[in-house]
Amino acid sequence: LEAHFDNGQRIRIYLNGVLIDSFIGSGGEVREISFNPREIKDGELNSLLFDLPDAKSPGPPEKRELAIAFRNMRIY
Repeated sequence: LEAHFDNGQRIRIYLNGVLIDSFIGSGGEVREISFNPREIKDGELNSLLFDLPDAKSPGPPEKRELAIAFRNMRIY
């Protein structure tokens, strides 16, 4: 995972509802996230959820809440 986070941004990552990582972002960073391969549902749809509770709007006129800017993500 290579991404930019606002400093102090809390990030929680879930795979199929199971928490696989939790950290506080510190700007641009590269992070390797490991998980138990048994969490992968073979032959079914899998869900990767990023919980970003500190997302915020940069201000008018922008109304979207922003929290993360992905540069690269590889799953293998």
